[in-house]
Amino acid sequence: NYMLGGYDGYNFQDHKFIGGGCLNRVGTSLYGCGGRFSSIVGGNNNIVDQASAFIGGGNNNRISSYNNSGGTIGGGTFNDIGAYASSGFVGGGFNNYVEGSAASIVGGSNNSVSGLYAFIGGGKCNFNIGQLSFIGAGYKNRICGYEAANGIVSGKCNNITYGNNTQGFIGGGFGNCINGYSNRTSIVGGCSNSASLSSCSFIGGGCCNILKCSIGSSIVGGGNNIISGSTLLVKGVATNVGNFNVLGGSLNKISGSYSAVFGLSNTSSKHCAQFIAGEGNSIYSSNNYYGNSNPKHSTIAGGCNNKINEGCSFIGGGALNTIGGYFGGVGNVIESAHSAILGGMNNTASGNRTIIGGGCKNYIHQFDNHAGILGGRHNCIDLSAIPGGISNDIFLIGSYLTASDSGAVCQLITYMNNTVVTGSLTVGSQ
Repeated sequence: NYMLGGYDGYNFQDHKFIGGGCLNRVGTSLYGCGGRFSSIVGGNNNIVDQASAFIGGGNNNRISSYNNSGGTIGGGTFNDIGAYASSGFVGGGFNNYVEGSAASIVGGSNNSVSGLYAFIGGGKCNFNIGQLSFIGAGYKNRICGYEAANGIVSGKCNNITYGNNTQGFIGGGFGNCINGYSNRTSIVGGCSNSASLSSCSFIGGGCCNILKCSIGSSIVGGGNNIISGSTLLVKGVATNVGNFNVLGGSLNKISGSYSAVFGLSNTSSKHCAQFIAGEGNSIYSSNNYYGNSNPKHSTIAGGCNNKINEGCSFIGGGALNTIGGYFGGVGNVIESAHSAILGGMNNTASGNRTIIGGGCKNYIHQFDNHAGILGGRHNCIDLSAIPGGISNDIFLIGSYLTASDSGAVCQLITYMNNTVVTGSLTVGSQ
């Protein structure tokens, strides 16, 4: 034994070293390795019971052992390497605890690591039991579970929870959470954002954003946005929905796939391949199916409280405009496909391949195809009340015009009123 100063405890093993200090002890336990080949350089009331272990200084630090070895405490106060940890490391700080083998705490206060090969750089009250996982600093950050390679850089009260979470990342912020079998998902920052059952997905920041049951989706920022999916039976096949979306702004929701939503309080549900901007706009399905098996490709470019139901249509802007199909029971949807409303207010297009340019309270019925209303107000194309009624290729220009009472067949007709012609006008064939 080599003892330059201090006290070596029971002194029942060889090759121990105490350099100085006061009340330092090597090999106090009658069990385990007894501190063989271990050293304490200085400090006060430090204890080593592992083999091949080292305490540089400080006070009240301890390295325990159940036949483990190789622990290192550089200094600090009340730091502890537990009995089940081999090759653990504490650089310094106060009241830090390492229980995982080859795990490390560089400094800080009241930090705890018990995951294998896990790391805490500093901060206070951080907790890491994930294998190969990393917490840089911050306060009350937690990595739980037993899977690999998760990381929290900093921030406060961020959490990667139990489950097969692997390669998850939280950059910082407050109260952000990745949980429930979410693989390779990231939250960069912000406040109270959460991702669950989501893989390869991303939240950039903002507040109270939620990713759930989604693959490859992103919430860029903003607040109270939701991307949610689930596994449903689509034509008898279990299908994941809610995947590969992009969302930003505030209070927006996506429950389909392949969609992009921005702005305020917009909703894309049970559809896929949609784009929505503006405020209070929605694209949805009344047939209770998700469009990931039958993409609809609809767009609402802006405006307020506009709606598209059932498919492949476009609203440019305006307010309270609607393109909608008719739901007549499960499997019986008459879609309003390939229709457009460019703008205006309170316009409705329900037929196929129809267009309303703008104006106010213009209306095309669901059974009227290839029809158009240029603008104006209170124009109507509707033959639904006529038995056997057919309406194709009707075009209205003006206001208060109605194409609905001129017989059972109404095709290839243009209606105009309040028309002023300068130059020449030819009516009929030459």
